[in-house]
Amino acid sequence: MATNIVPYEIAELIRRKKALYCRSADTKQWRRFSEFALPEATFTFVDALTPNIPMTEGGQCMSFSHRVAFLNYSEERNKDLQYIHSVGPGELYFVDGKDGKEVKAIWSVIFHVGDGEKTRGFHGTGAGYYHEVWVKVGDDWFIKSLRFERVYWKACESRYRSAVGARYLGREGLQLCVYAEKTSFPSCFPLPFMALLLPRANFSSKLCV
Repeated sequence: MATNIVPYEIAELIRRKKALYCRSADTKQWRRFSEFALPEATFTFVDALTPNIPMTEGGQCMSFSHRVAFLNYSEERNKDLQYIHSVGPGELYFVDGKDGKEVKAIWSVIFHVGDGEKTRGFHGTGAGYYHEVWVKVGDDWFIKSLRFERVYWKACESRYRSAVGARYLGREGLQLCVYAEKTSFPSCFPLPFMALLLPRANFSSKLCV
C-alpha cells in the first residue's frame, strides 16, 4: 500500500490555494501571491519539445529565482491581456525523505489568452502541466518551486471584425448570416432544418475568422 498519499485536509488546502493562484493571475491580483508562494519560490516555464531550456517571451528568459521577479514581469507583460486558467484535480504525493513537510503536485491546465479586442485581434489556447513542490510552514502550505511544461499552443490573429447571426423566417426556417469587415457585406444562407431547434428571435454572436 502506498505510504506517500497526502491526507484529505492537506490536499484540499493545497488545491484551494492552487485555485487561488489561477484566480489571482487571471484577475491580476498580484499581491495575493504572498498567500500561497514563498518569497524565495522559483518559477520556470518550458516547452515540452525543449524541456531543459526555459522559454523566452518578449526577450525575457522565463526562469525566475524569486517571487518578486516573477510578479514584476507578469504585471508588466500581462497588463493589456485577458486570460483564464483551468486546472485539473492534480496528483499530490509526499516527497520522500521530507517527513511529510513537502508535497509534490502535478496539475493539468488549459488556458486561453487574448488582447482587449472583442471581435478581432490576438487569441491563443495552450495546455500543459504544472510541476510544483509545496512546503509546510507552520500549519500552512506554500509553493516552493513551480515548473510549467507546455505541451500544446495554438495562436491566431485576425485583423478584421467578424460576426455570425441568425434570423427566424417563420415557416421558411432560419437565415444564417456571416459578416466580415474585410468584405463589408454579409453572406447569408437558408437553414430550414434548424427552424425547430432555436427560439423565434433574432440573435447574434461573435465568430473568430
